[in-house]
Amino acid sequence: MTVPLRRRGFSLIELLVVIAIIAILIALLVPAVQAVREASAKTACMNNVKQLALALHNFSNAKGYLPLAAGFQGQSSWTGQKSSLFFQTLPFLELDPLYKQLPPDGWGDMFFGKPGPAIFHCPSDFTITPGATQGLCSYASNAQVFGDLSKGNPFARLPQTFKDGTSNVVIFAERYGMCQGYPMYWSSGHEAIWLGPPMFAYNLRYDWKIEPINRLEQLFQINPTEVQCDPYGTQTGHKSAMTVAMGDGSVRGVSSLVSKTTWINVQLPADGNVLDSDWTSN
Repeated sequence: MTVPLRRRGFSLIELLVVIAIIAILIALLVPAVQAVREASAKTACMNNVKQLALALHNFSNAKGYLPLAAGFQGQSSWTGQKSSLFFQTLPFLELDPLYKQLPPDGWGDMFFGKPGPAIFHCPSDFTITPGATQGLCSYASNAQVFGDLSKGNPFARLPQTFKDGTSNVVIFAERYGMCQGYPMYWSSGHEAIWLGPPMFAYNLRYDWKIEPINRLEQLFQINPTEVQCDPYGTQTGHKSAMTVAMGDGSVRGVSSLVSKTTWINVQLPADGNVLDSDWTSN
């Protein structure tokens, strides 16, 4: 007589060991996946900023001057489209049809609340929902370089107004699209922070004693929450460094090791100060 074989199942201890091994593998894989995702987002962000810098240089080559960070973009004060630098460079980003939607004397406000071009969104900017009808922007231009609506146009020229050298001046940096309830719109030509101009280091309202904050002295933030972020400064969603473009079109990451003094100096195009070693070694 043949005795049927009994199939042996897992014991409770063996099951717990298997579960523990799976948990360890997951714990090891999650940081690796997050690191790959962050590296991909950083690469995409740097590519966006590089394309914006190249578009600006092409604008300069075509027109002989640079647009305002935000304001009336006509050849004389208070004329032309009231929009941002980013809007003015649309034709050089292969977005000419979007540029042509705004009349010669139109305001960039017409694009508020509408989906914006993907190039203005950094994947690490968690305050912007991709594809949402917000019109928000993850990048800002340096008002110390490009001026503002009060100074008329043209204000800056490559390389004439970059007295410190184009490689020593930041032109673009990251900013959250939404910071403590303050939006930043890619097309805004306004000056007031609540109307979302995509610019930083703008100090006219401080000089006029309308605002108590000296924006030029606001050191950038690394990966703050939306509640922690400073709407008067710049911030990045990346874990270790702020992505910036320089006047020569190069792109680099800047870590929190940079001092406030160095960050102030690199925002000023003609202050004559030599950048400290914390910039060159960063």
